[in-house]
Order: sequence, then C-alpha cells, then structure tokens
Amino acid sequence: MVNKFRDHAENTNMKTYSGFTLVELMVTLAVFGILAVAAVPAFNSYVKSNRLISETNSFVGAINLARSEAIKRRTTISVCRSENGASCTATAGTWSVGWIVFINTDNDSPAQVDGGEEILRVYGAFSDPLQSSASLANFITYTSNGFGSAQGEFVLCDTDGTTGTARKVTISRIGRPKLDTTGVGTCTPS
Repeated sequence: MVNKFRDHAENTNMKTYSGFTLVELMVTLAVFGILAVAAVPAFNSYVKSNRLISETNSFVGAINLARSEAIKRRTTISVCRSENGASCTATAGTWSVGWIVFINTDNDSPAQVDGGEEILRVYGAFSDPLQSSASLANFITYTSNGFGSAQGEFVLCDTDGTTGTARKVTISRIGRPKLDTTGVGTCTPS
C-alpha cells in the first residue's frame, strides 16, 4: 500500500506558478521612476535646442533661397518681415513674427508686395518660447547678381534661457549668411 501512494504522488503534476513577486515589481518601478526623473529634463533641453536649430536654419534657408532665385531668375528678390504671410510688415519689431520671400519686380525700397508680384515662400512665426533680435532692417533685397541690400545680424534664442545656446546669423556686405553659435550671448528683442 505504501508503494501505491508513492506511485500516485510521482504521477501527479504539481502546478507551478511563474511571475514576479511584489518586491520585484516595486524595485522595477523604483528604478524606472529614477530613470524617468533623470531623462525628462535632458529631453526638454534637447527639444528646445532642436527648435532653435530648426528656426535658425529656416531663416538661413530663406536668405539662401532669395539669393539663389535672384541669380537664377535674373531679377530682384526680397525677404521681408510679415505678420500675415501676404504683405511686408513696415512697423518696427522682430523677425519672429514670420517672413516672406517674393519677386520684387519694381525694386521698391522699403520692399513691399505690390500687385502682380509673386510670393515664392511664406515662413510662419516662431514657436512660442523663442525670440529674436536683429540689427537688420525689415527687409533684405537681392539683385540679379546676388548682392544683398542690407547687412547685419539676426540672433535667435530661447526666452527662458535654459538652453544657454543662442544662434546668430550674420549677413555680410555681399548678402551671404553666416551662422555663428559661439560667444553669441543672449537675445535682447528689438
């Protein structure tokens, strides 16, 4: 009879449970929480830095577009500040409101979009935490030989100052943009 009970115990499959214990789950959540607290500020800084780079590249792209189109089309192309994307903004202010690139057939100064002048590209306003300051006029005009009408600086930076990196675009006497990221300092909106 003893053998009968032993045989029965060996033939039955005991159920085994797999999974995590409560302690293991709590340790995993604690490690995840510590990593999340460390990663979020770094990610925010990364996003802000990329926003600065993107907006600066957008401005440089507009300047390069105007210059190359002026040479290619053998006509006058202007870039001007624009709040509505259809006409130039004549009042003083920053370039952060947006800008347009257009064919300035009558070569007026200050540059204005007149009837029949084609707008080549519209650039919208900057993202909220960005600001700009510029020693540029409200417009830059490029002639058919690629020379610009204005020289100056355009500085873009974060309004809360957490990224610590401002980006400066310098427009030379011949109208060529140059990007500088070292020793730029801070923005003072003009």
